[in-house]
Amino acid sequence: FVTTAFLDFIERLSTETKNKTKLWVITNGTGCSDYYLKQLSAFKEVKLNLSVEATGDLYEYIRGGDKHTLADSIEWLGKCFKAIPNLKLGVSVTITMYNIFNLYELKNKIDAHLPPGVTDAQVFNNISHKPYWLAPGILPDETKQELIDMYKQEPCFENFIKYLNKTEHNPEMMKKFKDFTKYLDEKRGEDLLAIEPRFGKILDAI
Repeated sequence: FVTTAFLDFIERLSTETKNKTKLWVITNGTGCSDYYLKQLSAFKEVKLNLSVEATGDLYEYIRGGDKHTLADSIEWLGKCFKAIPNLKLGVSVTITMYNIFNLYELKNKIDAHLPPGVTDAQVFNNISHKPYWLAPGILPDETKQELIDMYKQEPCFENFIKYLNKTEHNPEMMKKFKDFTKYLDEKRGEDLLAIEPRFGKILDAI
C-alpha cells in the first residue's frame, strides 16, 4: 500500500478514472503522508481496513518494536476521516499464537475508538495458518478449551472457536513455537512472558 510504486500508479490515473473507481486497501496505518491521503481522496470510494493484532505492549511485541503503537494507528484513522470524503472503514485482525489471550481487549479497544458498526464477525475471521508453529490450532486441547470458554459468549469469535474445535494438537510444532519465541526474544531483547504471563504454563509444558 504505502510504496513509491503504488503512489506513482495512482498519481498517473486520470481524475475521471479515480471518480469512478473503488479502492480497497489494507494497512497498519504507518508511513502514509498527507499528500498520499490527498491522492486517495479523489477516488469514488476508499475501503480501508486497518490491520491490527493486539493492544498495548503486545501490539508492539507482535509488530517488532515501539516505533509505532496502536494509539498511533487510531490517531492516523482520524486523519483519514478528515481527508477522504468517501471512506469506508474496516478492521482486519489476524489471530496468531501470540494474540490468543488478547482478543477481548482488542475488540473493546476497537469498539471504544472507532465508529459504531466497524467491529463485526468478519473482523476476527482471519487465522494464521503459516508458519505452522504460529497457528493456534497446534495448541494442547486443554488450552483450546480454556480459549473456547473465554470467547464463547461473543458471536464475533465464533469462527475462531470452530477452528479450535476442528484442529489437532501438534507437539512438534509447539516445540518449534517455543524455540522460535526464545530465539525472537533473544534477538530483540524482549520477553513474551513479561508481556503475557499466561504463556508460561504453555511453554513450561513443552
